[in-house]
Amino acid sequence: MTISPFHEMAAKEFLAIIRKKIVAMGLDDDIVDMSSTTYEGEEHAEADASLRPLRTRPNPYDWPTLVIECGVSQTPRGLAGNCRWWLHNSSGAVKVVLLFFVSLKAKEIRIEQWELNKVENPQVRRSTDDEEVDLAIPKGVIKITPTKVTGAPLEISFRNIFLRRPRKKRGEHDFAITEEEIRRYYNKVWPPQGEMSSESEDSK
Repeated sequence: MTISPFHEMAAKEFLAIIRKKIVAMGLDDDIVDMSSTTYEGEEHAEADASLRPLRTRPNPYDWPTLVIECGVSQTPRGLAGNCRWWLHNSSGAVKVVLLFFVSLKAKEIRIEQWELNKVENPQVRRSTDDEEVDLAIPKGVIKITPTKVTGAPLEISFRNIFLRRPRKKRGEHDFAITEEEIRRYYNKVWPPQGEMSSESEDSK
């Protein structure tokens, strides 16, 4: 299977932003990148990128708390199906799934943040049925085009990553990826035309 460079850059470069924030809090030794580890459920799946907290999930086979899935010119339905697999097959162990929809034609990236949320059970028929069920729903959407970023910042709960409350006195807090950071990230995937190297120009 051929993997597009846009697929790799979109997933890995965004994970690098999150890792940089974790390092800034002095927590780099408390997190590990599980990359494309295979996880078993009703079927099996491999994330494009993922993070697992070492102190709360020390077993190498433990589920990650953050998963990134990327699709290049892929239908939203297929990628959303992958998201639901992670959230439901892990029984809620995966706390956050970030979906990246990359359109090569439009040079756009759409980022959706999904989590499990308790909602009213639409199929309740008797008193023994659960009144609430866990449902995978999008929490936020970021859209990046060549000219603008909408929906920023993207905020991720510290607790969802490390499975504990942040220690504010130690500088720990929720993660916020700002509009400026998202724009710089986009420019790595699609560098502005004026910044293309002479080597790239000569190869045309």
